[in-house]
Amino acid sequence: LLVIFGGNNETQCFNTVHVLDTKDENWTWSHPTVNCSNCAPPRPRTGHVATLLEDGKTILIYGGWDPNDEEVSEDNMIFGDSFLLNTETWTWRAGPKPKFLAHQQQQGINNGGLNRTGAASALAPGVDTSQVLIFGGRVPTDETFSNDFQSCTVPHRMIGM
Repeated sequence: LLVIFGGNNETQCFNTVHVLDTKDENWTWSHPTVNCSNCAPPRPRTGHVATLLEDGKTILIYGGWDPNDEEVSEDNMIFGDSFLLNTETWTWRAGPKPKFLAHQQQQGINNGGLNRTGAASALAPGVDTSQVLIFGGRVPTDETFSNDFQSCTVPHRMIGM
């Protein structure tokens, strides 16, 4: 399966999920209805990171922005939230709050803040947790780019492992 969340066109961003099933010779698209488990769904966005966790069914969505939302200030159009999408039950739940890896300050790297778009991510599997490392991205402060790491730690019990 190839799972796509969000994106945008010339006039708006989306918070919909699209799935390309490549199991058979004839690939098919579907658009599952995604419910929420004790949370509001993610706001429409683009430029977010999406990382498949080691359970093979949960995708962590973090950050991004909505450049088309004219009702919010520029500081609020870049997001710092995270969500977990279960691709077996098609449900959202709130994700972990990202944290700045403090040892970076010893190397002269400042915390760029939680809100960012256009970052990169990598999964660091662990025994009891999955850690998603998020690097860089554009941050709201003067439209600068960050050179720090944020970390989203997902306890395995949170994703049923």
